[in-house]
Amino acid sequence: IVLEQVTTQTDGKIANVCGNCGGWFEESLPAVKSLKILAIGNSFSNNALKYLPILAKELGIEEVIVGKLYVGGCTVDGHWSRAESGADYESFQVNTTGDASWTTYPAGQRSLQFALELYDWDIITMQQGSPLSGMPDSLGNLQNLIDFVNENKTNPEAKLYWHMTWAYSQFTDHTGFANYGNDQITMYNAIVDLTKNHIVPNECF
Repeated sequence: IVLEQVTTQTDGKIANVCGNCGGWFEESLPAVKSLKILAIGNSFSNNALKYLPILAKELGIEEVIVGKLYVGGCTVDGHWSRAESGADYESFQVNTTGDASWTTYPAGQRSLQFALELYDWDIITMQQGSPLSGMPDSLGNLQNLIDFVNENKTNPEAKLYWHMTWAYSQFTDHTGFANYGNDQITMYNAIVDLTKNHIVPNECF
């Protein structure tokens, strides 16, 4: 299915039209007027969230706030280290307009605690650095990170989500590819297995 057109209808349903066959299907959306999402991540979440505010607005969500804490290649250990020390991230950007404009916060306002307390987030995502995203032994500090987030979030109902990264291109020159024998399918399967066996059973997510 290639979605060519997505139309929000007055009854809260959206009509999806397939660009390949011209067929369409409906699905119901929850009646959400406000959505606030914070990503604790790296370049993968930075890329994935680029158009999210625009898409959310198109789906009829009136208030959309998306925040992203960024350190290139940051791992779970790296996120926990910053949480524990209060260190700044390389970047903290927030979109409150539902368009392509992001506000960049200055040094001193880029720590995880600052970001957690800035808004009453509904969803908080976290992720592993891509070289380790299929390696279960790299999750030793995950519970520490989860506990920190739960202790410092201002919305007690905020849900935690795990952001799966994706496997590298088979033609990448990324040094982390060696962790998977420089094979895309091996990396893909490792990421899926880690998520199924170590994230899905975790009731924190």
